Amino acid sequence: MGSRSSATDGFAEFTLDLSHPFYVHPSDSPESQLVAIPFNGIGFFHWRSSMLTSLSANNKLGIVTGKVAQPQPNSPYYPFWERYNDMVKAWITNSLTREIAVSVMCLNTAGEVWSDINKRFGQSNGFKYIQIQR
Repeated sequence: MGSRSSATDGFAEFTLDLSHPFYVHPSDSPESQLVAIPFNGIGFFHWRSSMLTSLSANNKLGIVTGKVAQPQPNSPYYPFWERYNDMVKAWITNSLTREIAVSVMCLNTAGEVWSDINKRFGQSNGFKYIQIQR
């Protein structure tokens, strides 16, 4: 999972294994859009399925399912979790229309964003919500 390796300045550097959920690959970008068509309030279950598949393929599903917990701020894993959280939050919001993305930007974690979207649109009143917003 995590490992320590010697750095040339005498400090131990904390690194993550490539398979660790907190690992963010150098080619991952917050600007990436994981689904072809941003969610606009219609077709929620198709969008959700596509997002779950994409997050799983990127080994980032645990943050939205709750299987990967946020470490304590004093943990050596915390800075990695922050980057992981920010990346997934950006991926989710980039997969939403501007109107919906703006409504979740104030939430702190990708898990909170995911939960909010699922509560609002995963029920039959999701379409009514977007109509009211327009």
